[in-house]
Amino acid sequence: MRFSLCILTTCLSLHALPAHSLSSDREQPATIEADEVEFDFRTGKRTYKGNVIVVQGTLRITGEKIVVQYSNENEQVETATSWGNPATFRQRPDGKEGDVYGEGDTIVLNEIVNTLTLIKNASMTQAGNTAIGSKIVYDMATDRMTVKGLRQQQGSGDEVTTDSETGRAKVIIRPEKSSESGSATENSDSLSE
Repeated sequence: MRFSLCILTTCLSLHALPAHSLSSDREQPATIEADEVEFDFRTGKRTYKGNVIVVQGTLRITGEKIVVQYSNENEQVETATSWGNPATFRQRPDGKEGDVYGEGDTIVLNEIVNTLTLIKNASMTQAGNTAIGSKIVYDMATDRMTVKGLRQQQGSGDEVTTDSETGRAKVIIRPEKSSESGSATENSDSLSE
């Protein structure tokens, strides 16, 4: 019974967290600011160092260092990897009022397979719902998310940690606020005065 409740909770949380990013973001110009920029035109690799900020539509990525790999054929972004303490990600999903916010020691945005991966001390939040683990992989194409705890990562050879004291993945789901509960709270406050 307890195992079924965990599965149900996990399924609910995946539904409550991120949806597809704004489709118009890819059509917007990207602006990247950094203290230093290095271009390797032969390989299509661009390295940005020092307080890096990337903005494209509602997308915003920050870090101390970001490496962007472009295809040599059509100058399209293939991957962008950000390192920071923490590196951060923010973007508005289609059809949602609030942004998705993520952070981790490393963030990898893979435009080819349309995934966002947060590595080490990873967390992702939307509308008060939060997922925390050592690694979070969000597949934007299928709208699926996988959260791994430290125990899942230990056999991989990667040095990882997690904010959770137990080393397990953690999901926090906030109940939706209703107008009725707000009225009840106001009434109970006025009664106690």
